[in-house]
Amino acid sequence: MDSEGVPSGDENRHASWSQSTHSISDYMMEGLYTVDAHGRVTYMNPASQALLGWTSEELVGRNMHDATHYKHPDGSPFPASNCPKFNLLSNPAPLSHHPDTFIHKDGTFIPVVLSAVPIFNKGSVAGAIVVFRDDTTRRATAQALRDSEERLRLLILHAPTAIALFDSNMRYVLASKRWIQCYGLQENLTGHSHYEFFPEMADHWSTVYYRILAGETTQALEERFVRADGTMQWMKLEVHPWVTSEGRAPGLLIFGEDMTAWKRAEERLRRSLLEYQSTFENAAVGMSHVSLDGRWLKVNERLCQITGYTREELLSKTFEDVTHPEDIGPDWANARRLMAGDISAYAMEKRYIRKDGSQRWINLTVSLLRNETGTIQNFISIIEDITARKETQEALHESEARFRTLADNMSQFAWMADSTGWISWYNQRWYEYTGTTFDEMQGWGWKKVHHPEHVNRVENKWRKAHETGEPWEDTFPLRGRDGTYRWFLSRALPIRDSGGRIEGWFGTNTDITCLREIQASLSESEQRLQTLTADLERRIEDRTQELQESRDSLRVMTTELNLVEQRERKRLAGELHDYLAQSLVVCRLNLGRVRKEGLSPRADEVIGETEEILHKALDYSRTLMAELSPPVLQHFGLVAGIKWLAEQFQHYGLHVTVEEEELVGSVLSDDTAVLLYQSVRELLLNILKHAKTENAHIRIYKGVGDLRIEVADSGVGFAMASLRAMNKDHTPSRFGLFSLRERMNTIGGQFDLQSSPGGGTKALLILPVTIRERTPGIGDGFEYERALPPPSSSVEPALPHPAAILHSQKGRIRVLLVDDHAMVRQGLRSLLDSYPDLEVIGEACNGEEAVAMTRQLHPALVVMDINMPKMNGIEATAHIKARYPGTIVIGLSVNAGAVNREAMLKAGAVLLLTKEAAARELYDAIVNSIPPHGT
Repeated sequence: MDSEGVPSGDENRHASWSQSTHSISDYMMEGLYTVDAHGRVTYMNPASQALLGWTSEELVGRNMHDATHYKHPDGSPFPASNCPKFNLLSNPAPLSHHPDTFIHKDGTFIPVVLSAVPIFNKGSVAGAIVVFRDDTTRRATAQALRDSEERLRLLILHAPTAIALFDSNMRYVLASKRWIQCYGLQENLTGHSHYEFFPEMADHWSTVYYRILAGETTQALEERFVRADGTMQWMKLEVHPWVTSEGRAPGLLIFGEDMTAWKRAEERLRRSLLEYQSTFENAAVGMSHVSLDGRWLKVNERLCQITGYTREELLSKTFEDVTHPEDIGPDWANARRLMAGDISAYAMEKRYIRKDGSQRWINLTVSLLRNETGTIQNFISIIEDITARKETQEALHESEARFRTLADNMSQFAWMADSTGWISWYNQRWYEYTGTTFDEMQGWGWKKVHHPEHVNRVENKWRKAHETGEPWEDTFPLRGRDGTYRWFLSRALPIRDSGGRIEGWFGTNTDITCLREIQASLSESEQRLQTLTADLERRIEDRTQELQESRDSLRVMTTELNLVEQRERKRLAGELHDYLAQSLVVCRLNLGRVRKEGLSPRADEVIGETEEILHKALDYSRTLMAELSPPVLQHFGLVAGIKWLAEQFQHYGLHVTVEEEELVGSVLSDDTAVLLYQSVRELLLNILKHAKTENAHIRIYKGVGDLRIEVADSGVGFAMASLRAMNKDHTPSRFGLFSLRERMNTIGGQFDLQSSPGGGTKALLILPVTIRERTPGIGDGFEYERALPPPSSSVEPALPHPAAILHSQKGRIRVLLVDDHAMVRQGLRSLLDSYPDLEVIGEACNGEEAVAMTRQLHPALVVMDINMPKMNGIEATAHIKARYPGTIVIGLSVNAGAVNREAMLKAGAVLLLTKEAAARELYDAIVNSIPPHGT
């Protein structure tokens, strides 16, 4: 208060204003006092004197802080510098409703609420006015209210039930720990919205809130939600309005009960009831509820199946209606004991009479169903159909009886022991022999009838069998009732359960005394037999050696006979070639020469017919010679012979391909080549006859130190087992394979055969040979032991071209004739001499002479036969063309087949003619082969 705002400048008026103010304050309920600028009391109204216990006279002029405000309620000093009222004098800021504590004159503390304003005089603080009232009652009330609120907070916080207080926006005001726990929330919830944690509940709770505000005082509901940890929670909630003393509802008060355990228990109960019902209905045994007077109350399907009645039919009957008359009495007797409390349950076996009149054995188990007070409600029965078990037991009893009859009447002793070896049973035969009793023999009593020299060994072996679990076997003597010992063979096998554990042992003893005597006798006989056997084996070995020698001799003889046959064939073929064929050729030549003389048409016709007959005779001769001994094989070697053979089989409908490695030259004797050739021919014949195929393949190649010829087809094949069976039984094979194998063995080779039904056949001939390079330009097969002499290494002077010699002299072509048959040479000479432009300058009877005469006479053309002694025409042609490449060679042969033609052309001849065609074709061939003059 500014003193300048009241009468100022006039002390009288100031005094009058102060007196009026004091008069007013004297009637105030609040205490009022004033202080000067130093804090000294200048005035106190009656209320302040009464509240502080001080009179005005006692405090006016004294420092108010020192009298009523010098310490805190806890007794600690309260300096004036810390007092807000005192600081008002130096820092003039009004205080309003400031809580504080004054000290009564008697030293007690008075809670007060004060307001203070400074007093100004001429702009400076001249003092202050302080108004206060006693705040003891209000503070006590406020404290009581706070205490009540704290108790309420603690009550809610620690309440065993879930409680939450929400404002109108569903923000938490307070929540119990149980609430926090149920919802899985954080500890400090105040100010957080429930929707922050469960946003999906917003619409639901808004509806509840509005219904509460609309007048509903209670809202009960169940709520299921997912907690933060992912678990499912059920809550039962009661929602009340939070009503203030003014009647407003600023929020909700919710009481919650965790129903999760109850819900889970309810679900378990539901499942349990379902499981019970399912168990009841689907049990493998019959189940029923029976009233205390015997009526069926509830039955399952299995019981219906056991009795043969439907569910409706059983529920209209009593259990007596389906029980065998003999079993009703015992069943009721047990039931009465059960109801009397003598027993808690009973089980019995009895018989049911089915609807169709048949009987079924059952195992009945009965107990009681009581209510919550313990009163008996009804019987609970479990019915197991044991008819099959009863039948099995009966069969087992019969089986046991049969076993005992068999065991007691068998010739052997039989016994059984437990897993430790303790013998618990013997058959009757044991007691009859030993004269003992079961009491004497049980356990280890059997040792009493064992021979003293054997009993320890037997016992140790028996104990070891128990330790290892291995079957036991031993022989030993046992004493009979007459005191004599007989030998027995004893065997025992372990009896195991399903887990492999030994449950016991079963053993037998067999009297082998006679057998041992027989064995002793047999041993002596065996010694004699061994002596006889050794002597017999020696004799058999001697005979076997003789038989083997005979077989080897027979094999050699067979091979030799084969070779003799081939040599005779070769001789006959040579005779045909050298005489008959050559004579036929000469006849053709003579007829050709006669034809040139100019005959009458009839004579010319007769000569033509004669030539045709001679042509057929020559063809037949060639065929016969080839069948007797193929010239190709003789002159060109094995490979050429096999290729020629392949061509011949084409005529019989078998297409044969021949595959030959590029480097195959080998030294083979004539006999070996013939045997190999015959073997290949027989294999091809087998294919033609039995394989039912049109294709075969021959492969000739070298192995490691051997020659291999493989003959294969893709025909029907055959089972090798059948062939081995024929060989084992020494049955001749329809394929002739035995003779092939014997032939190969004779020449030091091998024969291998592979075949399967539908998989074709593959035969392999293997012969050890020394492989060498073949001579260039001379054939392409295996050569004979005689090799082609190498060309002369001397360099001869170059000769002028035969055409130059021809045209420089008489103008005639100089011809050299080469053939080993004089008649053929003579016929050729007569034929060629009839041509004025030809001159036969010489004749040679073999290849060596042909080479020598070519060097001497320098013919322009050589007419060369192929089959000649010493050096054949192919070799002679190769020598001539190597030394005199300008000399022309024309080949002649009775057999001008593809092999001979190819060989002559490779050697250098311009062509190969058959001798029968020479009469009409040789002249033209000569003329056409000589190049014209001047070239």
